[in-house]
Amino acid sequence: ALNSNCPSTEKCFTDKCSSQSLVRVLQKLEQSSFEISVDFLHSIANLRVRNYKLEEMPWINVKLKAGRIIPALATTTASIAGLQTIEVIKVAKKINVEEYRNAFLNLALPICQLSEPGPAPVTQLTPILKVTLWDRWEVKLKKGKDLTLQDVLSHLESTYSLYPRDVMKGAKPIYFYSIMNLPEKKSEKEALLSSKLYDLLGLQSEAYIDLNVTFVNDPKGKILSGTPTVRVYFDTAQPIICLLYTSPSPRDATLSRMPSSA
Repeated sequence: ALNSNCPSTEKCFTDKCSSQSLVRVLQKLEQSSFEISVDFLHSIANLRVRNYKLEEMPWINVKLKAGRIIPALATTTASIAGLQTIEVIKVAKKINVEEYRNAFLNLALPICQLSEPGPAPVTQLTPILKVTLWDRWEVKLKKGKDLTLQDVLSHLESTYSLYPRDVMKGAKPIYFYSIMNLPEKKSEKEALLSSKLYDLLGLQSEAYIDLNVTFVNDPKGKILSGTPTVRVYFDTAQPIICLLYTSPSPRDATLSRMPSSA
């Protein structure tokens, strides 16, 4: 037991202490430890918020959010992380696809069901070229930020034996083949194709950009469906780091979230 008259919790373990005093001291220590943890979460959460130029979170808001997130981390998040780790080990060992599993987890029931994932649907673009939903075509040329739109289109045509047509960055049009092939657009087309892609897209520090490019397998053919996203690298020497957990969430881009939120 703890001695309630002891000035220091480190020296109060004596036979004369009561169990009630021990409970009070341990509760105080637990509260103090939690507040120190909240201080840390408050600091790193607001550092991440500043990166995204969002409104910083007050300390009390962080405390309330942490109180709700920690129970979730100890249950569902921990279970999912364990299941993911098992599948990552399978990928690292390059085992057969039949050994992979999808998990359906509901701890409220509780229930955990495993099923075999199906293969990704295959799209036949040409007699010798097949793609799936998970494919991505990458352009890694040594020109860096001097890479032009024509360089990208020529590389895609020579690599995949397809004819690039329209180029989009998300919903933003970059190059429309049908419009730029009009006789009165000849000079504008030449200027656009010779433009540096990095400057054309108004980029600042991005190491790569994802583009949606349409293709045909014949100069007079129809647009092919199911072609992969094209990723253009401007700095092939810079490592690309992927974080499993990030903040803020894409689901609420205007609100800050705890750094441990998925």
